[in-house]
Amino acid sequence: WQYVTGPNGYLTVPIGKVSDTSHINAINDTLKPTFSGGTYTQIGIEQGQQMLAGSSNENKMMIVLTDGVPTFSKKVTAAQTIDGTTYATEFDNNERDEPGNTSRLRRSYEVGTWWNRTRIDSTWPATLGAAKIAKDAGLTIHTLGIQLSKDGDFLPEQEVRDRASLIATPGKYKDAETTDDVSDYLNEQAKNVVKSFNTIVNGSI
Repeated sequence: WQYVTGPNGYLTVPIGKVSDTSHINAINDTLKPTFSGGTYTQIGIEQGQQMLAGSSNENKMMIVLTDGVPTFSKKVTAAQTIDGTTYATEFDNNERDEPGNTSRLRRSYEVGTWWNRTRIDSTWPATLGAAKIAKDAGLTIHTLGIQLSKDGDFLPEQEVRDRASLIATPGKYKDAETTDDVSDYLNEQAKNVVKSFNTIVNGSI
């Protein structure tokens, strides 16, 4: 089938003024289709990092919103384990792991040298690896987990939330259970950015 988001797994609308009606229409038209398929969190993180990399400003912040476990990711070609968590360090940009309705891969695989192998059994290593790469590049990542629940018989709810929290910069993760929680969170983030205008000279959103 054809993905609504196209072959690359994402859709973009250039940044414009809120007062520009054509810009608002472009956003609404892009969001009009009925989306289906899966949750490709990694590509969102990578696209956000790429957008911010084009800025010469020093302070860069990304907000990641996710309503479930990552069910798509790039195939991992190298990884490292830190404090018991596996983070991908390199990816195959032409191949994806697509379990579809869970983060658990139908068939796990190993990467690394013959004397130092790391098993990849889910989409989490690629997702967390992309987030670590972005944070190591100087980005602050805020993450909102929206109505996160257990991942079938693979991960209990708390483990899903724990892993989602690792996407964020330490202390920048929050859960949301209702639509009001989401709007309150985004409004609060907007207020924080406005407040920072007086203290941050070179900022990028």
